[in-house]
Amino acid sequence: MPSAIAGDLNPFPLEAAAATLEQLGLRDRIELRRGSGLQVLQPGEVSTAVIAGIGAPLAERLLSEAQATGALAGVRRLIIQPNHGYPKLGSLRAHIDALGWGIIDECLAYDHGRMYAIIVAEPGPSTLQDEVDRELGPILRRGNDPLFGAWIEHERARLTQACQGMQRGRADPQQLASYQRMLAILAAAV
Repeated sequence: MPSAIAGDLNPFPLEAAAATLEQLGLRDRIELRRGSGLQVLQPGEVSTAVIAGIGAPLAERLLSEAQATGALAGVRRLIIQPNHGYPKLGSLRAHIDALGWGIIDECLAYDHGRMYAIIVAEPGPSTLQDEVDRELGPILRRGNDPLFGAWIEHERARLTQACQGMQRGRADPQQLASYQRMLAILAAAV
């Protein structure tokens, strides 16, 4: 029978999860543990690990900690759903790659007015061939996801607004150039 382990650093989400699992009759199949990220796992305990609903920088930190402590031992697949777009999503992809994981699949999800990228990675060679792969994703950049066009337009609008704000204020020239480079990548994607 399939089972899962869910963890959170804070007790309140775990209490809410316990109540929901009880209502659904799943409490005996999902173990709840209090702890930081993948540190709730013992090496070899799971084959698939999911990191979802957090920022990309925190996901990077949790992956590094899990790699360093051996919590990723035995994990054959990562599913990561960060709450960020450019530039943090590209940084996360580069970090996954640097840890020795190749991105094997990606998709987009729309929920409550927000767009989210979901990244699936497995141990293996790099799948990031260039800056476009890092920023748009080696799978997503193919444009096969039905939400890809809407995601590109959303990111373009967000970055255009940010660049306009930077140009009016005293922006860091390197950050402005980075955002403008990403706008060029987005323009070429559609």
